[in-house]
Amino acid sequence: MMPREVLRGKLSEEELRHVRRRYEVIGDIAIIDVPAEIEHRKMVIANTLTYLQNINVVLQKIGDVHGENRIRDYDLLLGDRTETIHKENGYRFKLDPTKVYFTGELASERKRVLDQVRNGETILCTFAGIGPYPIAIAKHRDVRIYAIEINPIAYRYMNENLELNKVADKICAICGDVRDVVPSIGECFDRIIMPTPIGDDFLDLDLDFLKKVGW
Repeated sequence: MMPREVLRGKLSEEELRHVRRRYEVIGDIAIIDVPAEIEHRKMVIANTLTYLQNINVVLQKIGDVHGENRIRDYDLLLGDRTETIHKENGYRFKLDPTKVYFTGELASERKRVLDQVRNGETILCTFAGIGPYPIAIAKHRDVRIYAIEINPIAYRYMNENLELNKVADKICAICGDVRDVVPSIGECFDRIIMPTPIGDDFLDLDLDFLKKVGW
């Protein structure tokens, strides 16, 4: 949460009313949304954030997530890099949020999915990104996972993260389009993990490769 009290005295009361209370922190990078009404005060907000947490880089959102790689455009307000290591529930994820899709806000959802997985499952994870779902599962379960990602940069980070979290022996990372890759694997799965709403477009394909007693 963005404590407006910290900005009081730096911004007018009218400007304070436009400050977004929520912002995301990925590693040591803060990602903020600055309304047009206070665009001219964005550097004041960015500098203030560096005093609140271990923030060394501040990015400003520009537009929405777009394209098949699900990335967003940003303005670099503070810092000289955009790569970081994000820590979540004992895992470490190396990434560049300007080049790959990732949000720490799904940490509880990843934990929920993990809690449902049983040892011995063969799992397909589509749109795997930098690997948060497969890594979380592989760290705690004796499973075999196929993780598919079409963005070559995210795929590279996923492979680095498999090594970083010592789960490369349980996960087969594949770079490609799920429509081509899934049929080529040649087996059905106990569980298929896919994000929404993107995964909705591939539901028929995934169901074709889900075991009758699968999830």
